[in-house]
Amino acid sequence: MGSLDVAVNLLSSGMTGGVAAALFNPLDCLKVRWQVTPPGTAASMRAFAAQVVRSEGLWRGLWAPGLSANFWAVFVSSLGRVGLYPSVRDALVTLRGGRKTGLDMLLGGAVAGGLGYWLSTPIFQLKTRLQAEAGALDAASGVLLTGQRKGLPPSY
Repeated sequence: MGSLDVAVNLLSSGMTGGVAAALFNPLDCLKVRWQVTPPGTAASMRAFAAQVVRSEGLWRGLWAPGLSANFWAVFVSSLGRVGLYPSVRDALVTLRGGRKTGLDMLLGGAVAGGLGYWLSTPIFQLKTRLQAEAGALDAASGVLLTGQRKGLPPSY
């Protein structure tokens, strides 16, 4: 595999994962915000989503929180688990001096995926924290008007 092929693999796998994460960020944000909301705040997740959209808007309430962190977290993890996989697998085959086996594929996937997720874990953590404390911000006072940290300034 040439270096151009490796670069194309890395970039295309990262971009594909990142764009998918960005498109589905509202669902991820809704899940995280619902998880940190005290029980009884809304009758259902659908009611909670409607409440957030009414009070904060779709973009500010569900799409924007953690968007860039989500994009980069999935970009990095996809880059590792999908983009690096062929190179790692082929390196294992070369080290053994044989032909490709199921074990090479299994180990190649484990190493590439493990590296991708290990590198992206801090970014996923940031994404979750940004989404968990999302809310409408009062520009005058700098405190959140809605969300889990209502009445407090954002910590991120």
